[in-house]
Formats: sequence, C-alpha cells, structure tokens
Amino acid sequence: MRRSTLPMVMVAALIGPSAALGQFGGMAIDQGGARPEARLVWKRENLTNPDPNIRAFSLQAMGPANRLSRDDAHAVAAMLKDPAPSVRAQSAWVFSVHRREAARSIDDLAAAVRAAPDRRCPEAVRALANVGRPAIPALIAGAHDRNPKVRQLTVQTLGQLDDPAPLPVVGIAIGHALIDPDAEVRASAAESIARYGERPETVAAVPMLLLDLFDGNDEVSEAARKALDVVGGTTLRAALKRWWPVD
Repeated sequence: MRRSTLPMVMVAALIGPSAALGQFGGMAIDQGGARPEARLVWKRENLTNPDPNIRAFSLQAMGPANRLSRDDAHAVAAMLKDPAPSVRAQSAWVFSVHRREAARSIDDLAAAVRAAPDRRCPEAVRALANVGRPAIPALIAGAHDRNPKVRQLTVQTLGQLDDPAPLPVVGIAIGHALIDPDAEVRASAAESIARYGERPETVAAVPMLLLDLFDGNDEVSEAARKALDVVGGTTLRAALKRWWPVD
C-alpha cells in the first residue's frame, strides 16, 4: 500500500468509505494510471466537524502543494486551541510547511499562545517557532507572559531555534528568565543558555547563573551548573569541576 493512501484508508475505517470520499474529495488517478490513489482535499469547513479525526485529516490536507491563504491561516491558528491533541499537532505542522505564509499570521499565532490552556500550550508555541526568525519578537514577548507555562515553553523554544547565531535580544530574554519566579522557567533558561554555548550573549548571563547555582530548587541548580560549565570561561569551568564534578 502506498504511503499516501494511508490517511484515506484510516478515515474510511473510521467513518466509512462513502463518508470519507465525501469529506475529502474522492479519488484521483496517479500519473502511472495503474490504480486510483486517495487524495486529501482541503476544505476549511471540515475544521468545525465534531469528529476530531476529520478535523485532523482536514489539516493534513493543507500540505506543501496547497496555498495557505490569510483566512486559512487564521482558521488553522484557531485549531491550536482544539481539545484534541492530534488536531493541535496537525495545526502546528501546517505552519511548519507554510512558513512564509505563516509569518504573515504571527499575531494570530501569538494570540493562540496566550489563549491556550496550559495543557495546549506546547502545540501553540511550536507553531509559532515553526515560523522561524520572524517569530522571535513574539517568542520574546511570550517569555514575559503572565502564564508561567507559556514563559517556560517560549524560553525553551528560544534555545532551540534553527539559527545558530542568536540575536542579542534573544540572549537578553533568556538571561532575564534566569531570575524568573517560577523554577521551571529558570531551569529552562539555563538549559537554553547551555545549548547556545560560549557566546557574548550567554557569557553575560554568568552572574545570574551563579545565583541559580545556589537555587533552592535542585533542578534549577543542576541546570545552572551544566550551563556554567559550557559558558563560564576556562577559569570558572576548572573551579566548577573541582567543586562540583561534571558527569
């Protein structure tokens, strides 16, 4: 069975062949003409279908071959708040394959991040990160959100950007998170700094990392210790290895 036929077969198993054909546009003949091949067809109205499988597969239809319009992007961004994890994951995926178009919808994505309940934050933040560098200002804003889960996820995401050379403002945002009142945010900030290595933006965070080294939270202290071993400079690294041996 061809990989491209799998989604259609799965939908047919869930809702019946006739319903599946009606929802997703039926069959198309492949170029070889040997046998029919299932094809998913994007229909925005399917996003309101009560069946989460239909909503998820409708999002899957918005692949690289289709154009993501402004209205489509707005509708897809709204699905980041969907109660079904599979739907939220597919929504984030859409923005990973339509980065240029998604960059025009950063306000919608940032709003989805702010509005999503804690358990739905990861997909919303991932969708914003999928946009790439144009989303950095929105991610930095998320690092100052009143919701600690949003702060933690955006700080973590800032440390995982594809661009290996972070903008100075990224380092400042992560450094500020080292003194966040939430322990998970502080730990994620230290881990993000460690990923970037010894750069001007991260070396400037050494004083705050030293404070976190003596944090009352073990996770924060361990993350700070590992970050200092990466960015603290030769002398400080030698001292740390003497006092707190690094694995």
